[in-house]
Amino acid sequence: MSSPIGHSLLGGTAGYLLLPSRQMDGWRMLLFILLLANLPDIDYLLGYLTGNPNQWHQHWTHSIFFAVTVSAAVAVWAGIRHSGQAIRLGLTALAILMSHLLLDTMGRDTRYPFGIQLLWPLDTGFYQAPVTLFPGISKSSSSSTFLSSLFCLHNLRVVLIELGIFGPMFLGAVLLRRKRQK
Repeated sequence: MSSPIGHSLLGGTAGYLLLPSRQMDGWRMLLFILLLANLPDIDYLLGYLTGNPNQWHQHWTHSIFFAVTVSAAVAVWAGIRHSGQAIRLGLTALAILMSHLLLDTMGRDTRYPFGIQLLWPLDTGFYQAPVTLFPGISKSSSSSTFLSSLFCLHNLRVVLIELGIFGPMFLGAVLLRRKRQK
């Protein structure tokens, strides 16, 4: 499981490469990308309210169904706001959301059930890549210590690894986008 930094950088790479440059740029585009790249982790909030932020983490919000549903909503919204770009914005949203699922399946998961509910609602099983490429984030299961538990040396190491891998990819996507706009 990745940090919000890793999700933002990989989702940002997809967004900067795929979003139409004339329709969306600047802070609105960045906000759109950051929201979508981290949206599956909204399940922490549901658990946080019950006292255990991890209770529903990596369940239905980490499914292809959720990604497709959100992407369809983005396409409908884009059809209303940005005529002619609905399908492209919807597919870009899908790529950004799928990047979240990809990273979470490739990250080390140390809490049962291991993996994500990738195929929910068709299958309630949890899926994880057979070989994990990234260390997982360390976090508490208690709402009272959850936020403070995120600030530790282990998680700093995870973020530095993500910055080293995904930072250059994101920077390359930003530079390519700027070059295409000229």
